[in-house]
This record gives sequence, structure tokens and C-alpha cells, in this order.
Amino acid sequence: MDSPVAINYVKRFAADWDMAQPQSWTPVKNPPTGKKIAIVGAGPSGLSAAYYSAIKGHDVTVFERQPHPGGMMRYGIPEYRLPKATLDKEIELIKNLGVKIMTEKALGTHIHLEDLHKDFDAVYLAIGSWQATPMHIEGEKLEGVWQV
Repeated sequence: MDSPVAINYVKRFAADWDMAQPQSWTPVKNPPTGKKIAIVGAGPSGLSAAYYSAIKGHDVTVFERQPHPGGMMRYGIPEYRLPKATLDKEIELIKNLGVKIMTEKALGTHIHLEDLHKDFDAVYLAIGSWQATPMHIEGEKLEGVWQV
């Protein structure tokens, strides 16, 4: 009372409570549109695009180069901050909407942009940034300083 509420904790509590229920909440999907969407990258951006596109009634296929979906949420955030089991449950919700996730499919090796344009009505590139971006500050190139 008379102090701010940390809304992220409230949202996390609600999401954790829902996932612990025998039947968790599932969003209502619009009727099928007949449109097919390809999403390249199963990180935060690609999974969000897949979730909302599926709810709109589109047929969504996500292509991911890693063995598991999640992007930096899986490979960059430590387990104590984002448990993989929690991430997997949330990805399962997206799959339950009908989203197909094809792993170990790298753009330019296993799939090609030209083919995606032929086979899908829309293509969304959510490939992320797996390399560190230099900050251009004094000392960033000193010995013992790494970009990660």
C-alpha cells in the first residue's frame, strides 16, 4: 500500500501458478487464415512472432539452427535466472497452438531464403545477434578484457 508494485514479480507469479495447474490457460485462436508463415530463429523474437501469428490463425513453422528452441534465453541466461524446465513449458504452450518448430535447420545451409519465399506467404527473420557488439569505450581492447 502506498508503494510501487514490481509488476514483473506479479506476472511471474501468475505464470508459474498457471503452469502448475492440471490444465493451464490456452489463448483462443482465430479461425485458420490459410496463410503460411516461416520464422527463422526460435529466440525471444521468433517465438513471440510465432505465438501471436498462431493466435491470429496462421500456419506457422519456425526454423532454428540450434538443437533446442529458446535462443539466448536457453543458451545465454543462467539456469538460476531462467530454469530450462520453465522455458520448455512456455515453448510447449506455443507448440500447442499448432506451431511447428524445426531444429538444427540453419539458414543458408539447410534452408534458403528463396525457397522460403516460394513455400510461405511471409517470412520473418529473427536470427538474433550471437556475436558481442563492441561498446567503443576506452580500455575495451586491453589484455584480460573479453567481449562475450
